[in-house]
Amino acid sequence: TITGISVGGLPDGIVDTDMLAANAVTPAKSTITGGKVLQVQQTVLTTQQTYGTGGENEVMNVSITPSATSSKVLVCCNMANCYTNGSSTEVKFIIYRDSTEITGLARYFGAGGTTPVDGSPNGMFLDSPNSTSSITYRLKVERVNGSDGYIINHTNGQAKSTLTVMEIAA
Repeated sequence: TITGISVGGLPDGIVDTDMLAANAVTPAKSTITGGKVLQVQQTVLTTQQTYGTGGENEVMNVSITPSATSSKVLVCCNMANCYTNGSSTEVKFIIYRDSTEITGLARYFGAGGTTPVDGSPNGMFLDSPNSTSSITYRLKVERVNGSDGYIINHTNGQAKSTLTVMEIAA
């Protein structure tokens, strides 16, 4: 028996956040539903990659297995120091879910003019894969104009390009 407490528990407003122990609210008891980050996967490219051929070239990939079909996957790409070798060389960066193109990260990045271009195309895309199977997100690059090559991480190993995926609860 505790003095001042009636059958049925504590009156409203008695327990506040200062009275709760650290980590007292577990994810199972949380009332927050959508928008939580459930997991993060990342791949990091640290080596310089040089491409001189046409067609698509896979730069990097990362896999994730969503925990629910309603989950979304936020795909974040941060490219470091991309460089086109020639004055008219242009490339495009494309994000794929497995073998399906889902978005262009940077369409026609490159010179298209009189001098080579050095830059860092970056971007994000919120995907709805509707799956609980393993998914591989791929970043590919393709030369679309010109005949010269292009380089990813053009700083002799000092740059880091990343491809990060985050499962977001619906």
